[in-house]
Amino acid sequence: MPTYKRADSALECLASLQTQTFGDFEVVVVDNGVETVVREMVERFGAAATFSLKYVPEARLGLHYARHAGARAAKADILVFTDDDATVDEGWLEAYARAFKEHPEIAGATGPANPVWEELAPAWVENMMGENGHLGFLSLVGEGPNYYSSLDQQFYGVNMAIRRKTLFDVGGFNPESYGDIWLGDGETGLSHKVHRQGGIVAYVPDAIVWHHIPGQRLTIDYYRRRIANQGAADCYSRFNRNTFSRLQLAVFASKIAAKYWPFWLIDLFVKRKTDSHSLRLQLRAVATRARVAYAIRLMFSSKLRRLVHEDDWIGMEQ
Repeated sequence: MPTYKRADSALECLASLQTQTFGDFEVVVVDNGVETVVREMVERFGAAATFSLKYVPEARLGLHYARHAGARAAKADILVFTDDDATVDEGWLEAYARAFKEHPEIAGATGPANPVWEELAPAWVENMMGENGHLGFLSLVGEGPNYYSSLDQQFYGVNMAIRRKTLFDVGGFNPESYGDIWLGDGETGLSHKVHRQGGIVAYVPDAIVWHHIPGQRLTIDYYRRRIANQGAADCYSRFNRNTFSRLQLAVFASKIAAKYWPFWLIDLFVKRKTDSHSLRLQLRAVATRARVAYAIRLMFSSKLRRLVHEDDWIGMEQ
């Protein structure tokens, strides 16, 4: 479990792990803010915990750094990840353990992430949720009541499990932010790497986590920021591992701009409106502008181009 300056919510997550029906596990808390308050909280909790608890500081800021630090510190063959703003169902680990035992062919798995609204969710948010409760910009995951596995099932970092060997063999998580820039596609990129090697990822409906959503995430501004980040991540996915020239990037950006500039203009009039039509227009406008901006950054930043070509993120950190 990575955490960044959220000791109280990390403590709630640890408390939910106390009631697991599966008994043989350890928990690694990776402190990406390297704060004394987090270390002391983990030490106090660990003194009375029903499971083995380890504190790992990771000063390099970035979710992929924290997750990889936790993976290196963990001892188990199956690594299970959640975030510090989630709590877990009592059968969470048992559901994953059963899935990997009964289905030895799977490389990884993910499960539901249901919402805990810390403030009343506005109507436009509830309307965007699918019938199964799936809402990507809030990392809410719902794929139905049945187990299934496939070569295109995606991981969701708030609730996922993966074989240790698979994680290290494919090069780990891709970054999301890298320092102060939005770089990559995170666990989505990890999914792509697993699938490229023929790995199967399962959906385990009984491996449930509860994702706590604060009020500041229930705003149009937050929605637009997440959509912009997704646009950048999509651009990263397109160019990751591929050779490209500045001319190709310019053509790519120009084609997007030529196709979507009317949406950018319309966005000036529908910005922050919450009816379903306006939200769809904003999504298209914000995501495509972010792709163009990312391509332009790639044209002029040799550092960013080097990072986009990287694939073995867990290896380069050692």
